[in-house]
Amino acid sequence: ISNELILCKDFAAKQSFIKKFISSNRNLKILIFAETKLEVRNFERHKYAQFGCLQGDLEQNARLNILRQYRKPSSEMILVATDVAARGLDIDDIDVVIQQSVINTDSFIHRTGRTGRAGKSGRNIVLLDVNKDKKGLDFFKKIEQTLKCNFKV
Repeated sequence: ISNELILCKDFAAKQSFIKKFISSNRNLKILIFAETKLEVRNFERHKYAQFGCLQGDLEQNARLNILRQYRKPSSEMILVATDVAARGLDIDDIDVVIQQSVINTDSFIHRTGRTGRAGKSGRNIVLLDVNKDKKGLDFFKKIEQTLKCNFKV
C-alpha cells in the first residue's frame, strides 16, 4: 500500500482535491472516509460523481443496498463513510482510500486496511488541514515510525 499525505489549507481545499482526484480517476474504485455524519451527508449534494453515503443514522437495508451497488464491477459509485465502514466490511478491489482527516492511529490502520487486500496493491491518501491540525505532521511521523511505513508528501 502506498501512503500519501496531502497538505491542505482548509476544508474547501480538501473538497477541491477530492473533486479533481475523482475527475481524473473515474476508473478506480474509491472509498472516502469522513469524520462526521454531516461531512458524509455533504457529499450527497455534490453532482460531479455518484456517491453512496454510509453513516450511523442510515437504516440497515439502505446500507446493504448501497454496498450491493458499490460492489458491482461496473459501478462508478464512490463510497463515502464514517468509521462505520472501517471495520468488518469485506469489499474486494478498493483501489484508493481517501481519508479526509484522521483522529487516531487505530482509525488510520483500519481505514487503510480497506485497500491493498489479498496481496493486491492499494493507495492510501490522507488529507491534512495544516491550519486546523497543528500536531498533524507529528502524528504522521509517529505513524511512520510505529508502522514502518513512509508517506509521500
